Amino acid sequence: SAENVQSEASPDNLAYVIYTSGSNGQPKGVMVQHRSAANLAAALHDEIYSGQGSALKVGLNAPLAFDASVKQLLTLLYGHSIYVLSEELRLDVEQLLSYLDQQALDALDCTPSQLKLLLAAGFDSQSRRVPKIMLIGGEALDESSWSMLGENQRTRFHNVYGPTECTVDATWIAVQDAPERPTIGR
Repeated sequence: SAENVQSEASPDNLAYVIYTSGSNGQPKGVMVQHRSAANLAAALHDEIYSGQGSALKVGLNAPLAFDASVKQLLTLLYGHSIYVLSEELRLDVEQLLSYLDQQALDALDCTPSQLKLLLAAGFDSQSRRVPKIMLIGGEALDESSWSMLGENQRTRFHNVYGPTECTVDATWIAVQDAPERPTIGR
């Protein structure tokens, strides 16, 4: 048929199931509804990506099996481009820095431990192009990293936190807005 398929999906329908070990180490499937994914997409758009341009280059740094990848995939709803980073690229900090520079990505997510490796390898060198936006999550940011990121003027660092059951990120804060000490935000 040449007709558009009618969608019968509602906000209550299941969007995806993702598996997590949870707090007790036992694998469990977390069911996420469309409404939850749409809420995350809108919050990220309104609070983090808004005002940054209409067609951002967003790096998908988390493996697709992890919920952190969902927040980057959702940026497609707002017309942004996704650059999927391979496992090989994610594990080689020098190669990753080169890629970030060549592709001129606008946004990237990573863990604090990966960020420390990037910073130690020269991420913030004035000769490099760095993302305007960094979403840091998956682990707690230590006080010295928090202070250093809070002074950065080239990249807006956002500390994000949330259990899988809350659709990836439930809280966030721009590190530069709270330079005193680490916090999970609001």
